[in-house]
Amino acid sequence: MDRKELGRRIAEKRNSLGESQAIFGSRFGVTQQAVFNWEKGVSIPAQDILLKLCILIKVDFQEVAHLKARRTSAPLDITPGPDTHGMVPLISWVKAGAWTETDDTFQPGDSDQFIYATRQCGPNAFALTIHGDSMEPEFLEGDIIIVDPAAHYRNGSYVVVKNGAGEATFKQLVFDGDSVFLKPLNNRYPIKDMTGIEFRIVGVVVQKVKNYL
Repeated sequence: MDRKELGRRIAEKRNSLGESQAIFGSRFGVTQQAVFNWEKGVSIPAQDILLKLCILIKVDFQEVAHLKARRTSAPLDITPGPDTHGMVPLISWVKAGAWTETDDTFQPGDSDQFIYATRQCGPNAFALTIHGDSMEPEFLEGDIIIVDPAAHYRNGSYVVVKNGAGEATFKQLVFDGDSVFLKPLNNRYPIKDMTGIEFRIVGVVVQKVKNYL
């Protein structure tokens, strides 16, 4: 599916709901102009919004996952280059819940520790220390994950998400038709059906730093 076909589907659904572009946009916290651009194929939604749109218009997310939103500071593509690593701040889970894809929310003093990333990351990548056992056996308590808001997620990606209350959690993202789930790897914990529930993907886990202590 290309941008124009996606735009046509969005417009078709909006018209079937009898909503103006402004009202339809308010569902996703965007302006009338943004909806106009979607429908004309000028741009596509950010991926967290695109995921919700796919559920609403009954399109398999995998059909449009290859499309790239136009952004000015944090492209979804990560272009390989000679500098394929760097230092990213180790932050708290509370801070992660307030992290955004397009804003550099890291301020001096937010972290006194940095983690070495062995792959290229976007400018707003950060690290988190795993707490608890919900992602065992792949991720153990004390392991460190590097999270990149600019990375492209897909079915099966490990992601850090935040719910409507702004709380961050780490799970595997699973699509099943029009349904969306957050899956812990430890089968002692339940899979959460997130279909129709407000949540936002903060970033994709792109590296694990093993804790050998």
